[in-house]
Amino acid sequence: MRKRETHRTKAFGFLSAMLLLFVPGGLAAQEVVSLSLRNVVDLAITQSSAVKYVQNTDVNYYWRWKNHQTRFRPQLTLSGDLPDFENQTRPITQPDGSVVFSKVSQLETSARLALSQPIPVLGATVYAASGIVRLQDFINEGTGYSGYPVSVGIAQPL
Repeated sequence: MRKRETHRTKAFGFLSAMLLLFVPGGLAAQEVVSLSLRNVVDLAITQSSAVKYVQNTDVNYYWRWKNHQTRFRPQLTLSGDLPDFENQTRPITQPDGSVVFSKVSQLETSARLALSQPIPVLGATVYAASGIVRLQDFINEGTGYSGYPVSVGIAQPL
């Protein structure tokens, strides 16, 4: 038993010495800061929760206003569909009424670019758009394109 206690005592002494060596600043006293009544009042005002609340509310209203303004600016939108691969057998009705099953293997992709401007008074949006669709047929080894160069219109909710 005696051996174990000495081992513990040595380990405790070693850990205590290491802890004192690595404590930043050691056990030095803190600086004394003297404050006048005016300094204390200023600190209380600048660090109060009511002042922080008002500052955060002000920032919140600022970003709400910025968000409100962006709704009335023109928007440029690029949208599209990821490639849609289709490989299946479809029933095709012939002119005589019979049904023939035909294998279909194709890849379809599309993209659209639009410029729109909201009109707040009407609640409408004026837009100009352009789009393209690409269809690749793997059985007949052909590629087809379809699209519209420019489409102009007005969209208004009912």
